[in-house]
Amino acid sequence: MNEVKDINGKAIKPYDVVKDSHSGEIAIVKVASNNNGHTGLIAINEITELKEWLETYPEEHWEVLGSLLTYWCPETESVKRVKVEQS
Repeated sequence: MNEVKDINGKAIKPYDVVKDSHSGEIAIVKVASNNNGHTGLIAINEITELKEWLETYPEEHWEVLGSLLTYWCPETESVKRVKVEQS
């Protein structure tokens, strides 16, 4: 899988929330495979029907806003990150 970086040089990862730096559209990043066996990261927005391979855009097209895996833990009063196994 090819690494894709955002406008700040940060590697984009699955479950990141990204913004298109040109249109402002927001998307969620997922791992996907096509019929040819290619696996990569895609930006998905089900409301606008966006479903694009991130690697087809020029470097630094997307901006990472955060991650769906980050949450506030009231017991410890701190930010935590959910651990997800990648298949």
